[in-house]
Amino acid sequence: MKNMKFAVLTFCVLVASAAAISNHWGQRSTKLFWMKDDHKIYSNNFVANPVRGFAVSRDVKFPQYATKFSQNITYIEAIDNFRNSSGGHAMIIAGGPKFNFVHLRIVSQLNQGFSFLIKIYGK
Repeated sequence: MKNMKFAVLTFCVLVASAAAISNHWGQRSTKLFWMKDDHKIYSNNFVANPVRGFAVSRDVKFPQYATKFSQNITYIEAIDNFRNSSGGHAMIIAGGPKFNFVHLRIVSQLNQGFSFLIKIYGK
């Protein structure tokens, strides 16, 4: 029974570390296959140093101050710059594609930092 629990836990850790590379939400809109209809409206790097015994998290809000004239988001990329399995993961808390705002949370693994490139496209 203990071996079964250990196997399941190991499998979950492997799946989580494989999924920690990059995330994307939505779909780039196109008029023609070589010409994109949407464009990049936001791009920024987020880096956090590791803290012993804790997982580090940061919230990303775009735009900082929303107006009714803000562009609708079509696609979001959260690219993990750590290519080994020590990076974190990003998740959408609110908004996202088809909205004019997004609230992302980036969370590191325990005792690890993170380095993410966030790109947001809209039209």
